[in-house]
Amino acid sequence: AHPRTFHSCVAKTMWVVADITSPLFGKEFDDERAVQAGVRNGAFCLVSKDGAVLLLKEIDIPREEFIKQSVDKASPQIRTLESIKAPAKKIAPSPTPDPLCRRQSSRAELGHWDMADKRPPLIPHHFIFGVFLALSYVYLVVYSYADRPPTVTTPLLVTFLFPVILWFAMQIMKSRPPVARYVFELLLVFDLYHLVTSIYVFVLVVSEAGKLGMFSSMWDAIGRPPDVLDAFWMPSFVKWLVTFPVLPTWGHRPEVTSLLLRKLFWLHFHNRALELLDTFFRIAQKRFRAYGALHLNMRIVSVWSWYFACTVGGGDIYFLIALDSYVSAVRFLAFTLSLLHWNWNIYIDFGRYAPKLKVFRKESLFHLQVCEFAVLLLHSVAGLWWGTMPWHLMLFQMVVTTMGICVFTDFYISRDAELDGRGVEVLRDGRVVFSFDSSAWLFLYHFGVAMWVEDNVQIPSPTNIAFSGSSGGAVVAVTLASGASNHKVGTYVARDLHAAASRNPFKLLPGCEEALDIFLPADAHHSCTDVCRVLLTKVSWRAPFLLGEVVSRFRSWADLFACVRASCHVPGVGGVLPYPCPGRGWYYDGLVWLSLFVPWRTFGAQDSVIKVSAFGFPGADIRPSVSLPAWWALLPPSSEICEAMMALGYED
Repeated sequence: AHPRTFHSCVAKTMWVVADITSPLFGKEFDDERAVQAGVRNGAFCLVSKDGAVLLLKEIDIPREEFIKQSVDKASPQIRTLESIKAPAKKIAPSPTPDPLCRRQSSRAELGHWDMADKRPPLIPHHFIFGVFLALSYVYLVVYSYADRPPTVTTPLLVTFLFPVILWFAMQIMKSRPPVARYVFELLLVFDLYHLVTSIYVFVLVVSEAGKLGMFSSMWDAIGRPPDVLDAFWMPSFVKWLVTFPVLPTWGHRPEVTSLLLRKLFWLHFHNRALELLDTFFRIAQKRFRAYGALHLNMRIVSVWSWYFACTVGGGDIYFLIALDSYVSAVRFLAFTLSLLHWNWNIYIDFGRYAPKLKVFRKESLFHLQVCEFAVLLLHSVAGLWWGTMPWHLMLFQMVVTTMGICVFTDFYISRDAELDGRGVEVLRDGRVVFSFDSSAWLFLYHFGVAMWVEDNVQIPSPTNIAFSGSSGGAVVAVTLASGASNHKVGTYVARDLHAAASRNPFKLLPGCEEALDIFLPADAHHSCTDVCRVLLTKVSWRAPFLLGEVVSRFRSWADLFACVRASCHVPGVGGVLPYPCPGRGWYYDGLVWLSLFVPWRTFGAQDSVIKVSAFGFPGADIRPSVSLPAWWALLPPSSEICEAMMALGYED
């Protein structure tokens, strides 16, 4: 036969997932590297992909035919498994699992990790076009430099015009599918540009600062003699650090500068403004959400900070630029490797069956940025105290670094979150969740809302309705979830508890304990598990020391009681020390954690939430139609007005 005719008779083979119990069953597997590294046995192969082990089979027939043959062959085993399968639980894995929990998914918006689920092929002329744009930008920035402070035009455009352009871009993309062309190549060039320029700025700034003598002793920089150290006792290594003449030091005044330093400051300032453009990539991929918007707001404010630093043009600005360019180089190196789907996590491998020691991973990058903000915050305090840098710049730097620490710190903890082994709390269908805010004595308004829910909302099963609460709102949420009578509990609070604690705030918590003890059913922990979420503030010896913890699974009645009591433990009113929950830790009141930082209101992103706020906080769905005085939270009015407050909640 002719060679071309012979090759046309050979069917194309492919690797497919052959494990019929896997959600990926029947899908084509095209990672040749993983196949080459796997364990082959005839037509089968065991491979490791994203931490999971997959069974593959090499087939030369259409996938649809292979799936049909496999299902027909396994039908007896499938029927046997279904016959002995336990009843489905209330909470089950979603049919489309998400590998990241909600908090991790939100924090992914701080970088580019979630921009490409699968690495697309690199199109050379698209990449060359991106390189041309990057070189054009460098030409405009470098050759438009004039040796004078930058104008306020750039930060003004970033503040007022940039959000308007983003809004129009979001409106355009609202009814369109995610953009596929050019995005991968342009984002790769974007990350590579920032990586190269950050390394360039860091090396030259450190070199030029050394030539200007900025690595001298800190005491020489701020004009204080080292003899002052002898007046205070301190360890010898501390004296060595503050007098060592090679370490980068603070306290240099703006007059210490050079033309090259000012050019580098100019380039770094414009690079930080250019970094905002990654928001367009998110919008084009439809991955721009609330947490990304918060991060964008912080970066717009930071552009003003770098503008003020660039107007100073010397002195300690070298330290700010050097530190930020170093961290930016590490960030964009990680972003580039993630975009290319190259593993950049660093760990120590001790051999077979031994655990791997993780040295640097994604969370380490967040920690690095938090450390950067902490150092810059300390520097701003020192510069303000010594008076070596302009006070307005130091104050603005304090604001920006505090915002950065809040955005990049993970305040969320939930030991109940890993319900399906992947850290994702999901249901087959979303639920309606009534969420009650912190309230103190104003929880009487919440009880009125709960009475209406009790009278008018039929709750067929926990798969339809759920509840969440913080502080006084947790008491109301648990009362609803446990099936206790809100009419009886609310009346008891408005009359009996009011008579004992209305003029003594310190008796409020003992009164709540008594109410829970009386009205909470003996099986309340069963009724509330996976139906009610309680927000607490965990006290830890490790940074950030205060964490928002969400509890939704309760081991016993006492465990439920302790969690609700801890959520109500207002500092000062409940005492100085935090409240102990056996087996969990020490806690304060639920406070007012933003659900953006601590996703406490719902069990999953598919849930619909109805927010109830007695204080009338923005975003609340149910709020008082008549303003309630804030001091009523600690010093309530008369018993009659308290009952009227419940009636108001019922009507609203």
